[in-house]
Amino acid sequence: MKLSIYSTNYVIISLFAGSNTLFIISLIKIPSGYITSYIALFAILLNASLILIYLLLNKKYRKDHANLIENFRLTLTEEDSRNFKSRIHFFHENKEMETILKKSYIKKNILKKDLGDLHKVFKKFISHDIFKEIGFKGYEKITLGGVCEKNLNVMFLDIIGFTNISEQITPERALLLLNIYFDGIGEIIYDHNGYIDKFLGDGIMIIFEQDISDNALTCALEIQKFMKRFQVSSIGKEINIGIGINTGNVIVGTIGTKHRMEATIIGDTVNTASRLESLTRKYDRKIILSQSVVDKVQDLGKFSIDKLDTIVLKGKQQSTQIFALNVD
Repeated sequence: MKLSIYSTNYVIISLFAGSNTLFIISLIKIPSGYITSYIALFAILLNASLILIYLLLNKKYRKDHANLIENFRLTLTEEDSRNFKSRIHFFHENKEMETILKKSYIKKNILKKDLGDLHKVFKKFISHDIFKEIGFKGYEKITLGGVCEKNLNVMFLDIIGFTNISEQITPERALLLLNIYFDGIGEIIYDHNGYIDKFLGDGIMIIFEQDISDNALTCALEIQKFMKRFQVSSIGKEINIGIGINTGNVIVGTIGTKHRMEATIIGDTVNTASRLESLTRKYDRKIILSQSVVDKVQDLGKFSIDKLDTIVLKGKQQSTQIFALNVD
């Protein structure tokens, strides 16, 4: 039978108090003599035995309790990869604590798995890289209005004439087309150290955080090469895209409401990149760059770049050169 340490101690203390009470009564009632001496000797032996039993039982309880806590600590901190198994099988208190600690251990691992799964979902829907740029330790600490300023390469790309294309096919096929297209260029983007900030219908805004522009330009060329191979036989048309790239300071932060917010980048650099993408239709060029992008190319010999025109930036009274990146 499993015992409670409190019940055991209560019994020992009761026996101790009872034996000593009887001993005192016997001294009062029974005249002095051999009988009294035997009673005194018996009382001394009984008290010594009770004290010894008390010390031994409590020592074992404390040892078992310490073993239980240490076993749980090693497992909880993953210093010991074995399953949580305590060596306590005697006192109710340790058994109850074992049950509580096992439940805590299970809950901790379930929570850890849930957080890991949630983190994977977040990475699919929201750019976690931007959260790191803002400086947060984790998504649970993201607050509306968190902000910092960085110098980034910003790329906009968009399918030319997608509205007309989508009208020739079913909505399901149009969505499938977009997902195949996004999946193909998404791999190219991440292979060149870029990350997708957001999807804009059939367009994408992409960020490269390097100080140089080489990765962004190489990525744009690889995307255009991919698009040459991307043929939709069901509608018999090649899908063409325009790409605009700009470099400069942007504001990285969280915008929205307390119920729905997202991390993104804003500023003139972003607006100019979007405008450069729209100019690909006017100039009939696949990739258009700003002067700031060309200035930050580390190895110009790797690329074929033509001066295209001088434009005036919207909202500013200053002109800037724009360039076309030639696709082989």
